[in-house]
Amino acid sequence: MKALYHLLLRELDLLLLLSLPTLIMFFLFYSTVQFYPSDERYPVAVLLQWIFDARPLIVFDYNFEKTFTKIIFYILIVMILFDLEKNIVKKTFCIQLSDVFLIPLFITFILYIFTPNGASAGMMSDRYALILFIFLLLWIVSRVKLTWIHPVLIVIAMFTHILLQLKHYNKDLWMLDKHARTLYAISEHIEENSIVLPINFSDHWMEIHFSNYIGCTKPLILLENYESTVNWFPVLLNYANLPNLFLHQRNFITGIEWKHNPDSENK
Repeated sequence: MKALYHLLLRELDLLLLLSLPTLIMFFLFYSTVQFYPSDERYPVAVLLQWIFDARPLIVFDYNFEKTFTKIIFYILIVMILFDLEKNIVKKTFCIQLSDVFLIPLFITFILYIFTPNGASAGMMSDRYALILFIFLLLWIVSRVKLTWIHPVLIVIAMFTHILLQLKHYNKDLWMLDKHARTLYAISEHIEENSIVLPINFSDHWMEIHFSNYIGCTKPLILLENYESTVNWFPVLLNYANLPNLFLHQRNFITGIEWKHNPDSENK
């Protein structure tokens, strides 16, 4: 057991050494970029439900897709419980090298529960949920030894995944592709270097920035681009040289926003 602990420490030391460049860049980035955090957060009960629903696997329709993603999550749990039970019955249960993944898994879980969703760049609960499942999968696949039950569970998981993908391709992705192609075709009627104010009438969360397809083939200024207004993206608006943009003699309309500089003499 002592030898295993020393082996784990050596592996962790190597992991820390390999992570140093990333950690250094993270520190430099986080110390120089101004964020706009908020205290928006989900209740703990909701965050725990996300885990059981396998939230990172849900893309388009939460209520529909969780029926499938729950099956995949419970298959993972059965795999690890079956492995632990087998080791306990045979009295061979012990800490393995693969259990090193439990350390980042536990740390991520704590951050997932206590970090507000609106912290840092926002959507922190979704980000931590994804990382949580990555470490969970790494731990399971590195620890579980295949037995007669695992191929059965894997087939069920694959079948469930295929059904979910068929729903995605036959409904959601087909519709999104149709709308994206329509926007792409609209660019033929817009002159180069035009200033375009897209207005979103869609209630689909993925179509918020579909207007960017208009600028695929020619240079345009799209006034809905939120990325150019927040500091953690590399290309930012130069507000000092931004003109005061008017739409029919108005630089502001309730419910419709666009980037402009009201202090600019250029109109």
